[in-house]
Amino acid sequence: MKLLIQQRLADVPTVWGDYLRLGAVAFLQLREEAYAQTLPAEESFRLLYLRAGTLYLVRNRVEAMYAGESLLLLPPAEEYHLHFVEESETAAYWLSFGGYGCARLLEGAGLNGRLCLPMRQGAELSHLFEGILRQAMPAPADAARRSLTSMGLFLQLLAAAVPHPAQLLADAPDAPSASPAPVEAEPPAAEPPCRTAALAYAVHVIQSDLARPLDVEEMARSLQMSASHFIRTFKAQVGYSPLAYQTRLRIERAKDLLRGSSLRVSEIAAKVGYQNPMYFSTAFKKHTGMTPLEYRDKSLAS
Repeated sequence: MKLLIQQRLADVPTVWGDYLRLGAVAFLQLREEAYAQTLPAEESFRLLYLRAGTLYLVRNRVEAMYAGESLLLLPPAEEYHLHFVEESETAAYWLSFGGYGCARLLEGAGLNGRLCLPMRQGAELSHLFEGILRQAMPAPADAARRSLTSMGLFLQLLAAAVPHPAQLLADAPDAPSASPAPVEAEPPAAEPPCRTAALAYAVHVIQSDLARPLDVEEMARSLQMSASHFIRTFKAQVGYSPLAYQTRLRIERAKDLLRGSSLRVSEIAAKVGYQNPMYFSTAFKKHTGMTPLEYRDKSLAS
């Protein structure tokens, strides 16, 4: 069973103007079924809540996997591909919002620049999304009340994702230490040895099991870094973001298997971490210019 509901929200009353406005809200429910959808690039943020199931999100040709109870803040002006894996139950909501006040609002809440938002312990957001969806349904003319109700529910969604002050402190980018500087400063190094060792460990983890989904935030926590600091440091040393690096390794491993084995494309996809063979073929072609079968045929012919 597949249920997909998408509704436009009523225009926000004049008091909000273009400072903050809600665009569209959607609800997806699946039973024992996979589903894929592309969210085209638009000048709005999107708030996506995966209540149950598994989602493969493709952004800038990089794939990341998210499990149930994930809240994602998708930046504007980017295209997103959503692949919901076939499971016993999948439920997801997404909501678009925009306005010239969005950046200031998110910055003040400590959410700007985050993709996976840190939901508060025990937060269950379905009723808030469902409330917004109900306000968007056709009803007797009372747009002002319904729009303000929708806005209030939306602000509650953001409030549920506002990080604890300790988390904000942990995520602060390279704040100067409050302790006094040493009398004799050591010569500057390109990277502190401890950070280099940490990144070497991260690279080893990614290389050792390409089929395992990469949780960047969890890996950053294990290295006692904020996610943004970890990604920035990883890219500076490796040349790619962690997810982009994993994707390149997956594609290279897939090429080896296509050349040196008789495994089916679906089997190779699973071995390198893609549960959806169709998406694997799409990702492979984006990186190589050929489908997996075309690559295999060309390799055998050469």
